[in-house]
Amino acid sequence: MGSATSENPEIVLGQNNTYVFDKDHQGHGGFAIAGVGASNAWSDLNSEIEDWLKQARPEIVLLMAGTNDILFQNESPEDTVNEMILLIDKILAWSDQVYLFVSSIPPINPSALQDGTLKTQKADKYNNLLANLLRGESYKNKNIRFIDNRDIFTPDHMLEDGIHLTPEGYKKLAQAWFKMMIGIRTREKQHDIPIDVPVEIEIYSN
Repeated sequence: MGSATSENPEIVLGQNNTYVFDKDHQGHGGFAIAGVGASNAWSDLNSEIEDWLKQARPEIVLLMAGTNDILFQNESPEDTVNEMILLIDKILAWSDQVYLFVSSIPPINPSALQDGTLKTQKADKYNNLLANLLRGESYKNKNIRFIDNRDIFTPDHMLEDGIHLTPEGYKKLAQAWFKMMIGIRTREKQHDIPIDVPVEIEIYSN
C-alpha cells in the first residue's frame, strides 16, 4: 500500500526522473485472505487490513491474494472468493478516494506440489470466479480494477517450488500493475505519460 501522507516522493518506477512515485509503501507477503497462510501460520488479511489502512492512509492498494488459501486450507474456490469479497469491501469502505487494483493469482505448477492437480484446478476456478465478479455489476461504479494476468506467465516465469515467480516473472507482474495505474491516472488527466515503458522493481516475496 502506498502512503498518502509521506513527503518527498522518490522515483520507484521508470527512468530519467520521468515517473515520480512515493517509495514509502508497504508489502505484506505470506498472508492468506482469511485464516492460515504460508508455513501454516495464522496470517489473516481480513483481520489486519483495517489497521493497515488507518496507519498507511494509502491512495492506491495493489491486491493479489488467494494462493495461500488454496495451498494451505481445505476450502472451495467459492469460499475463497467470498472471503475476498469481504476484504475488497473493507478496503473500498475505508475511503471513497482509494483506488484498488486486484490481480488474478499466478498459475500453480501441479508437478511441483502434493495434490498439485487439485490445487491448480482450484486456482484456475478462483481466478475465473474473481474475474467474473469484478467485471460484473456489483463493482461497476467503484474505484476498483481487475488486472487479468492469467495469460502473461509461462512455466519459465515460475520457480521450482511451483508457486513463486522468477525475477523475470515479477518484472512482468510489475509492468501489468504499472500500466493499469498509469492508465487510470492518465484518464483522470493528472499525468500525460506513455504506458509502454521499462519498469524497475524491488522484489518483495515471502
